[in-house]
Amino acid sequence: MKKALLGSLVGVLVVGGGVAATVFMTQDNGGKTQSKAHESSVTKPLQDGKVQKSSRYSVPEKDLKNSNYVSSGAASKVGEYTINQQGNKAELAEQSKVTGQLDNGQVSYKIDSVRKMANSPATDEAIQMAQMAFNTRNITGNYTTLIVRYTVTNNAAATIITDGVNSAEFSDGSVVSVQGGGLDNDHTLVSGVEPGQTKETFVALLVPQSLAVSVKNVALQFAPTYQDGQQLTGASESLDVKF
Repeated sequence: MKKALLGSLVGVLVVGGGVAATVFMTQDNGGKTQSKAHESSVTKPLQDGKVQKSSRYSVPEKDLKNSNYVSSGAASKVGEYTINQQGNKAELAEQSKVTGQLDNGQVSYKIDSVRKMANSPATDEAIQMAQMAFNTRNITGNYTTLIVRYTVTNNAAATIITDGVNSAEFSDGSVVSVQGGGLDNDHTLVSGVEPGQTKETFVALLVPQSLAVSVKNVALQFAPTYQDGQQLTGASESLDVKF
């Protein structure tokens, strides 16, 4: 999670209204590091591709008549698409069920699926919202995103806080990250994962233009976790996700 910029959603992107959230570290008077959740006032698209029935952007008549257009909810079949209220068309280009698991101390991660979205922003606002979600100015036209769905299991004795995914590396060596841009975590993680709980979540990744067609894998590094203001686990080893 990062401060919304400076950035907005998604990948699937992208589609309804939501609030960006960030997790950041502060120091109290004693120098003790604490984890705090901060909600930004910036409105951004939902990261799971769902759209609201009402929209400020006027969807073209040809799309309204297209059988692949999904007016409410998320695209579920390859070729289906949504158009959000800012005018971003998000088409489901590929989807794959994935198996992959990584244990990092008392926290376990399991990859469930990967959705590849082809995004076509029709307005300047749609481009700006995408730039905000991914904290980058590199989006100036059509772009591709991956939505990786996974679960986090807390095997510790107390609630943990995490950003989710720390960074992701593609096959060409390019990296997207929370700090560097190109990565947008699920803001609901700021509520924490309770002891023994398995929480479903996701991360949206901006795919390099050179890999828009050929991308077939990505290596994920999960972020550190915190418990009662203290770090429980450091950043994880990388988990290679193939789809």
